[in-house]
Amino acid sequence: MSLIVKDPAMQSDHPWLNQPDPYDHTDPHALCPPNIGGNQSIGTERPVRIAHETVRTKAPERTEQKQATEDAETSAGAEPLDELLAELDHTEGEWASLGALYGPGGTFDHLRKARLSVIALSIRDERVAKGEKVTDGLVETLAHADSAYIAFLDGHTIARARYLELCAKRDGIMARVNRGQALIRYAARAA
Repeated sequence: MSLIVKDPAMQSDHPWLNQPDPYDHTDPHALCPPNIGGNQSIGTERPVRIAHETVRTKAPERTEQKQATEDAETSAGAEPLDELLAELDHTEGEWASLGALYGPGGTFDHLRKARLSVIALSIRDERVAKGEKVTDGLVETLAHADSAYIAFLDGHTIARARYLELCAKRDGIMARVNRGQALIRYAARAA
């Protein structure tokens, strides 16, 4: 569980940080500075600037309920849920960044088309500068065969394979979580 710990000695402005107290609501622009259009940012009433606060993770406390849960997991033959969730957390960052690129609604196809367009334009410019006749079909074919485009695809093929590995790993972890829950439910009914 994360806690935000505020240092009471640091209630005032900090000249070296150049940031006001985020809990001082006297200046509305302190919380929501104007964005590019000059309008106030839309959001919650939470302060945006929290440079002088520290986020600390509190050590989990051992409770009877937690011990009972672990005992139920062990007696049912299920893997400890905390360990499985830690495995999911370990892959979260890389999986999310690769998913934004290659997952549903990802941006890879847009990047690929942009790269292909840049290569096609450079090929067209080279051919026109040499005085050669240029057709769209020729430019498209040459752009797809360009070594820079092939290297771009090779690099992304490796990254996409990593994304698919992470998806499979996360699916496997979730299957183990579901199996453990089923074992615990079965053991509870049998008892």
